[in-house]
Amino acid sequence: METKPKHFSPPPPEATRSKGEKLFDWLVYGGLGGVTTFLVTIPLAYWMRYSGGEAKMGAWLDKAGVRGNLAKQVLNTTTLSHGGNLMILPIAYAEAHHAQIVDGLNKMVGDPTPVEEIQAKNKPTLGSLVRGRVTAWLAVLAGFVGFGTAFKHTVQTFENEMGELFCKRTNVPRYFFTETVKNGIKTMKQHESKTYRVGVISAQDVFATACAATLLYFGSHFFARKKQERAQHSAEAQRVSATPPPLQKTGKVTVAEAQEPAAAKGEFAARVQAARHEGAEAAMQRA
Repeated sequence: METKPKHFSPPPPEATRSKGEKLFDWLVYGGLGGVTTFLVTIPLAYWMRYSGGEAKMGAWLDKAGVRGNLAKQVLNTTTLSHGGNLMILPIAYAEAHHAQIVDGLNKMVGDPTPVEEIQAKNKPTLGSLVRGRVTAWLAVLAGFVGFGTAFKHTVQTFENEMGELFCKRTNVPRYFFTETVKNGIKTMKQHESKTYRVGVISAQDVFATACAATLLYFGSHFFARKKQERAQHSAEAQRVSATPPPLQKTGKVTVAEAQEPAAAKGEFAARVQAARHEGAEAAMQRA
């Protein structure tokens, strides 16, 4: 038969999630972590990529010996991660007020779940959200490296088509040209339009945000649950260690145990002597 240590205390099973909790997850992780992150990431990634920040990071990676497709995807993943990093703060704020928000949503949709039941459940903290975000960054990087290696031409085609679709919808050409004069010689230089660049970033952002938002939700809840389990195990271990162990017979007779029969005999003899004395006094009084 399998036995478990005394300090083991399995966490109670999670109760059924209320309608308010489900709506909270959709609003916070689907809204803030998904849609809002996608929209915020596009301008941040554009600024990072075309203001020189990505080039400086690439030079640092080159000095560190990270080159080729890995370096490209590290840059790509980091550039696309700033929107999600920024959204950690409002998500952490929402989780800190989880019970109040969910209780309000439950009342709005007519769910009778008491607020005490919501408060009893573990919820992500800022620390678990950060760990979930790091996990998401690693997963997105692995995805970019894998797809960039196995489906290089397919990925590039998808990005180009998305960029051209943005240009087509806004009637903006993919390229524009600038004229420069050097030593009396005119030259024309071709540049990608901002609209096309935004389309390419959006294509990359779709995958990155979908993957990161999903892993942020599951990762942060996983780390929060593990933290609660560790706290429960620690409290149980402290309670067990504070309880004195029961006395056990070792087979050896201590001095106190050896003196117990003699003490009992002495107490019995004293009671007999007292009874005899009382009987003698009663007989004298009758005489």
